[in-house]
Amino acid sequence: MRIALVGDMHVLETAGLPWSALFGKRGLAVANARFNRARRFDPGLLEPLVERIASAEPDWLVFTGDWSTTGLETEMERALAPFRPLLERLPAVAVAGNHDRYTRAATRSAVFERIAGRLAPSRFAVPRPLCDGWRLFAVDAARPRVVDSRGAIGREQRAALGASLRSLDPGVGAVIVCHYPPLVRPGRSWPWHHRLADRAALLETLAASSRPLLWLHGHVHEPWDLPLGGRLAHCRLVNAGAPTQVGAQYPRGQGFALVELGPPDAAPRVDRHTPVDGADGPAGEWRIDSSHDAT
Repeated sequence: MRIALVGDMHVLETAGLPWSALFGKRGLAVANARFNRARRFDPGLLEPLVERIASAEPDWLVFTGDWSTTGLETEMERALAPFRPLLERLPAVAVAGNHDRYTRAATRSAVFERIAGRLAPSRFAVPRPLCDGWRLFAVDAARPRVVDSRGAIGREQRAALGASLRSLDPGVGAVIVCHYPPLVRPGRSWPWHHRLADRAALLETLAASSRPLLWLHGHVHEPWDLPLGGRLAHCRLVNAGAPTQVGAQYPRGQGFALVELGPPDAAPRVDRHTPVDGADGPAGEWRIDSSHDAT
C-alpha cells in the first residue's frame, strides 16, 4: 500500500475581489504573500507534481491541508484542479489547514468542505479501512483565529480518537492525518502561535496507545520523517512539506512523500520525491531520498 502525501500548496488567487474583501486578516495575508520574499509560492509547480505522483502509481492520495492562502474558493479550486484526473481513479482524503479556514466567514460557509466534496471526512477521529493491518483516521485541528495560527484537536475529538485506537484489533496500526504535527524535529524552533494549543493533551492520548501510529501532517514547511522515542516510540511523524514553496534549498519546491505500508510491525518506507534544478541536476528531474537509505 503506497500513499502519496501532499501538503501546503498555499495558492493565492485574489484577482477580481472587491477591496472590501481584503480588509482585516485576509488583507494582511495578501500583503505578506506579495511582499515577503522569503515565502514565495509558485502554483506552476503543481502540474509537474501531479505528473510525478501519477508516475509513482500510489494506491491512496492524502492532502494535509492549506490548499489556499486566504480561505477563498477560487484558491482551493485552483489548487485541486490539477489533481482531478488522479482523483477519478484513486481513493483520497483531505483535511483542512488553518489557511483553508482562514476567516470565520470561510469557516461558517464551509468553503473547504464544499470544494473538497467526498475528500473531506464526514466524521473525524473514527477508523476507516485503509489496507490489511492499517486503519485511517482523519483529525480536524484547523480553527479560524483573529491573530495567531494555532490549531486545536479539542477534548471531544481527543476522547473519540483515544477510544477508537483502543477499539482496534491487536496488531492493527493507525495512520492519522492532521494538518498540525504534535511535535517538530529536534532543534527546530516552533513559536507558540503556530502550534497545537492542546498538544500536551494530544501527546498523552497518543502515548496511551501502544500500537504503531503514523501521523501524516503538514503546516510546518519542512519535509521530514521523524520516528519518536520514549513513551512515543511507537509513533512516527511524516511531514509532507510545501510543494509550491521555492527558495535557496528547494528552488523547485519541496515535492511530496510516498509512504509505503507493510505489516504494522515493520517500519513504513518513506520516499521523499523532490524536484531538482541547477547544481543538483537538470531541471525537470526528481531526486528520491529514502528513509531506508540511512539504515
